Amino acid sequence: MLENTIADFLIYCKSYSFGTRSLEVFSSMLHKLSKHLTCLHINSITEISYEHLVSFVISGNPSVYTKKHRIWTLHQFFHYLKTIKLLKTNIALKLPYPKYEEL
Repeated sequence: MLENTIADFLIYCKSYSFGTRSLEVFSSMLHKLSKHLTCLHINSITEISYEHLVSFVISGNPSVYTKKHRIWTLHQFFHYLKTIKLLKTNIALKLPYPKYEEL
């Protein structure tokens, strides 16, 4: 569903000098998001809701670090979608970053 948009987003990130590791994280997380949305029968970017994003962030009992990567990726990707006017608002901004447990 999102393959072309993901590819365009990665090109956009390269033009803004995101590092290689950041691009790898974006690519991995966004392909997982695409699979997750397909399982939920979401067929369009405009159908994605905040609840869908929350379900992606917590799917598979991820670590705090994985949640942080997922949220960071969603913040950046939805900012891009807003920038290119596919969406009116960045719904991912509502996602709070997880708190790290103090040792």
